[in-house]
Amino acid sequence: MHLTPVYSKARKHYPAALTEYLVKCEAVAKGGYGRITVYRSKGGVVEQGTTFELGDTAEYDSYNLKYTGKIVKITNKVVSITRYPGSNMAKTYRLSLYEFCWRNFKFNAVETAQYNANESMYI
Repeated sequence: MHLTPVYSKARKHYPAALTEYLVKCEAVAKGGYGRITVYRSKGGVVEQGTTFELGDTAEYDSYNLKYTGKIVKITNKVVSITRYPGSNMAKTYRLSLYEFCWRNFKFNAVETAQYNANESMYI
């Protein structure tokens, strides 16, 4: 099993740094990947997170609610997620691998929908 380490994004005064996340990308289509699995390494112990395929739901943003969309593209640097696909309000978000990993390590669509339904009652 080949796991690729994930680095944070390089900024002006901060170089890219190695993070605790690892990913395994599996190719099924030309020009990209079809499946990505997120792993986390803490203290030498590697823990498997969630596996995503093209078309699965994933989180792309959060504030009071957790905003989710459909995965449309997976590359070795970016995961693209589209909100409201097929409508005139569709918008694509490009998450770096690090941002995708920390938002979706233990993602569960049912729990996220329940959280949003409960939280929206108090907003």
